[in-house]
Amino acid sequence: MRHTLLPASGSNTLILQTKGGMIMRIFVNQIGYRPEDRKTAVLNTKDKVDFETFSLVDDISGQTVYEGALKYAGKVARWNRGYFYTIDFSLFSRTGDYHLEAGEARSFSFEIGTCILDFEMMMNTVYYFRSQRDVGEWEAQDKNVMFQDQRPERIDASGGWFDATGDYGIHLSHLTHSKYYTPQQTSLSAYVFYKANDITKRWYNQQKHETGIPREFFGHLLTEGAYGADHLMRRAAPSGSFYRSIRRGMREFGPADRTRHIGYELRRSSAQFGNAFTAGQETVTQEFYEVAFRMGGGFAIAALAIAARHPYPSQQFTCEEYLATAIRSYDYLLQNNERYANDGQWNLVDRYSALVAASELYLTTKDPMRYRLAEEMCEQLLCHAVPVGDNMVRWNVSGDMPYFHAAEAGLPVVALMIFYEADPSTALAKKALATAEKAMRYEACITDDTVNPFGYPRYTWKNPSGQLQTRFFFPHDTTVSPWWQGENARLGSLSTAALYVADHTKDKKLESRLRLYAQQAIDWIVGLNPFDICMIYGFGHKNAKYFADGIYRLQCPAGIVNGITSSTEDEEGIEFNYDLSQGVKDNWRWGEQWIPHSSWYLYALAMKYHNTR
Repeated sequence: MRHTLLPASGSNTLILQTKGGMIMRIFVNQIGYRPEDRKTAVLNTKDKVDFETFSLVDDISGQTVYEGALKYAGKVARWNRGYFYTIDFSLFSRTGDYHLEAGEARSFSFEIGTCILDFEMMMNTVYYFRSQRDVGEWEAQDKNVMFQDQRPERIDASGGWFDATGDYGIHLSHLTHSKYYTPQQTSLSAYVFYKANDITKRWYNQQKHETGIPREFFGHLLTEGAYGADHLMRRAAPSGSFYRSIRRGMREFGPADRTRHIGYELRRSSAQFGNAFTAGQETVTQEFYEVAFRMGGGFAIAALAIAARHPYPSQQFTCEEYLATAIRSYDYLLQNNERYANDGQWNLVDRYSALVAASELYLTTKDPMRYRLAEEMCEQLLCHAVPVGDNMVRWNVSGDMPYFHAAEAGLPVVALMIFYEADPSTALAKKALATAEKAMRYEACITDDTVNPFGYPRYTWKNPSGQLQTRFFFPHDTTVSPWWQGENARLGSLSTAALYVADHTKDKKLESRLRLYAQQAIDWIVGLNPFDICMIYGFGHKNAKYFADGIYRLQCPAGIVNGITSSTEDEEGIEFNYDLSQGVKDNWRWGEQWIPHSSWYLYALAMKYHNTR
């Protein structure tokens, strides 16, 4: 069959066009696979094909080293991207450089390599955060930063990491006018550096240091963790809560005289998109500047609690100071959380954030009273689990509202597993593990309930008619509309959750399914997606650009962009605007880098080395 290899628009992606006009592409993980990973790829064709096998070919010798059967998947939703076939070569484990062939189609080369692949990417993520540190003219303002609306005091709130490509602000959370969708931001990042250190360091020691990983890797993790913890100490408010946001001062995005400030968030609307008509009815009080557990407060406490176990030369506060602030803040928010929540009530997001905080406080203090507080929060969290059949549960965030989240969908399970690992011997810990297993069994079930060749984790949501449905991608019409964006952070969080459960479950079938689920979530980020784009800037064969007001903006190496969404015209469609030539003037929803994506990616990669068996 005669064919031509064509570069995709704006890239060097291999597309095969046959004599008959058929177009075929093979999508792979563009970073590479470990020998022990579940290794999959996807063939995409304009028309159905008449061949049934694929080959894995050694790049050096040109020899076929593995053959397998293509599995027909079909068309996906209303993506309008042709037919898909899945490729699984998990049984092949020899290291080297390879490519896949199916019919006349050929993938780009990729590596099957050792753990070095993951540790290099974790190290690149550390360097990304280092590039996002609050330095220069921003740090100069933040050392003596003012408050919004001319509050008289100023504070030193320096440190932390810039939130996104287009936002040099530093936020514990945003969308805090929402009941359900508040994401964990800079406090999560500080926490994850310590967790990644603990997980990988334990594995490193179990391997008797014979890994090829230099010891200074752990120093880099702790350097960033301490940098984040010190910043959170400066964000601690006299009340016992934390200040939510340092708003950006960027001449490109506002008047020339705009200065940085500690900002507040109205309870009914976000300043990001303009205040609601009810804004004039709201009286701004101290609480508007500060946070509930759900608004980054829980993870600020967790980060300080875990930092207190890791004395490090660069930290500017003592471990005793970290711990005292964490205890004071937890006890305060436990009694006053309703004052800071925009609806005056606790919900699932508050409880999973508080459970992580309580568990880390127990791990640091070993105080039985702290464990009892964690148990109480775990019991409350478990009340949000809704049975589905005999062996699954899904989450309600509050009342009968199903939990769906664009940035941290895995956190209810992650919180349960952190509690479980704090003391696996207790009856409640075993109940937490059993519930986490049921929750991840449900996540896998809804992911498999339709044609889904990429294994993309799906949502359960309540549509505008009040019906529960499963779907791809975060809905456009929610209480945070017009905010919606790609969800690479969500994928990392679900990968992390799946690996926690896989490492502890005795259900071998579930373990196998969750290891595939976890790998496919990360594969999507690094190129195994229908746009053939690696979301990590500077890596893989093709990256997304970021632009605003019709002008390209600078991306940072190793930063992760927001990612793919449903179509702006069709909830069952798919969309990824990554180049100005596509006609969109501002692509922040797809192409902007955001630190939660990188935090969850780092956590998910570290979890590959968490296995405690």
